[in-house]
Amino acid sequence: MLGAGATFAGYRIEGVLGQGGMGTVYRARHPRLPRTVALKLLNREVSTDLEVVRRFEREADVVARLDHAGIVGVLDRGANDGHLWIAMQYLRGTDAAHWDAAAHSPTTVTRLLGGTASALDYAHSRGILHRDVKPANIVIVPGDDFRDTYAVLTDFGIAGLTDSINTKITATGTFTATLAYASPEQLSGEVVDHRSDQYSLACTLFTLLAGEQPYPGTNPGHVVMGHIAQPVPRITAARADLPAALDEVFEQAMAKQRDGRFATCAEFITAALDVLGGRHTGSAGTPATVPAPECGTPVARGVSTVDRDFGIGWYAALIVFVLLFLISGAAALLLPY
Repeated sequence: MLGAGATFAGYRIEGVLGQGGMGTVYRARHPRLPRTVALKLLNREVSTDLEVVRRFEREADVVARLDHAGIVGVLDRGANDGHLWIAMQYLRGTDAAHWDAAAHSPTTVTRLLGGTASALDYAHSRGILHRDVKPANIVIVPGDDFRDTYAVLTDFGIAGLTDSINTKITATGTFTATLAYASPEQLSGEVVDHRSDQYSLACTLFTLLAGEQPYPGTNPGHVVMGHIAQPVPRITAARADLPAALDEVFEQAMAKQRDGRFATCAEFITAALDVLGGRHTGSAGTPATVPAPECGTPVARGVSTVDRDFGIGWYAALIVFVLLFLISGAAALLLPY
């Protein structure tokens, strides 16, 4: 652990922003410019894990290709004293997992996630999937005299992988996408496309508005079964003050069959805002019948998902997941906010 005042790779450490099993993120001063950065260091102990190193390096590679106000920027990267590091844009805000969404109107919360929807659609147009959209990976930055409060999407550590199985348990029991927000196709090990991120965004908005996850629970198997086979929960069951038509919007964005979801993340948010603004016309939106440009992985086209959604394949995937999970002994890691 580096203390305040220490120097690393030319950056002067000012404090710790966060710490985990993989590494530490510091607030630091840029060595040549008058600016503060977020300096992410990978721990030496995991630097021999090739998968961890690949994920860490990929984050810099992926984000460096993107230029969007709603996506955290990467400034530099390197290796020093046995540590891989990334210097990133420092955000003076709070991640949505700790942000008090209940203190704001549903319209304000939804509009903020509209910025995240725009960021995701932009990344998708560049052939990149995020694959781990959740409240903890969205930073809410307070506004000032020149800009309203806005949201910034972070942590592209598992984005852009070309593996056909994107959501898996590793040897150490770490899930590469957070269980509470993962799409049915991620959990079943299918090839995913841009609509998987939309599902996760819908789960995120649901959580912020309802104050609980769509499929809450401490048993990982129950959470997986919820995403795969249980009906989409009604947001109005948790928030009776919300319009009933909002249930339709979530039902479409969180459809078990991805062909039934909205064409884009922005279309989902627009439909939600229309309902909240009293502009609901009786149809939540048009399902994505034609996939958007391929997003970092092959897109499964022309294959019906009706049988797969509730068929043997889904339950086989669930059984395998639960067995591996129990072996890994990592339940506490899979159910963050």
